[in-house]
Amino acid sequence: MSNTISNSEIAVNNFYPYAKNTKTFEGFKTEIYPGKYKKEPTIGYGFNLKSPIFKGMSREYILANAEELFAKTYLRARFDAADFVGYDTFNKLSKERQAVLTDMAYNMGPTSLGKFKEFRKALQAGNFKKSAAEMKNSLWYGQVGDRSKKLIKVMQEDKWD
Repeated sequence: MSNTISNSEIAVNNFYPYAKNTKTFEGFKTEIYPGKYKKEPTIGYGFNLKSPIFKGMSREYILANAEELFAKTYLRARFDAADFVGYDTFNKLSKERQAVLTDMAYNMGPTSLGKFKEFRKALQAGNFKKSAAEMKNSLWYGQVGDRSKKLIKVMQEDKWD
């Protein structure tokens, strides 16, 4: 592991305390394994090795730099989440709901998240009950197990237990 802390790591650790929840949901694996949904090669904190972010990186490099790579990937997911719902809406969301949306972007990527059209409309309208219902009414809900249930609860209650 690297002995230095990157700006990305500092930002994630200081400003986005809910990033630890994404780490917990993803888990950390040192061996390459087939992704759960699309069977893509995956390692570390759910790093999809087919993603352009990780192209050309060796397993050893990824593992040695996992914390910095997680931080950069998490920050990218925050931008993807804000792009998805619109920056005005994203900035009006509580930190907890921003974390839900960011975790979803981290987990499924911007393309799959972009298919949640009714979820987006509900968020933009500030209708969190409908947002939660749209999360439950998806393939994603059945694919990610307890993660989806936890995120729905946070969306509804606006707090992490």
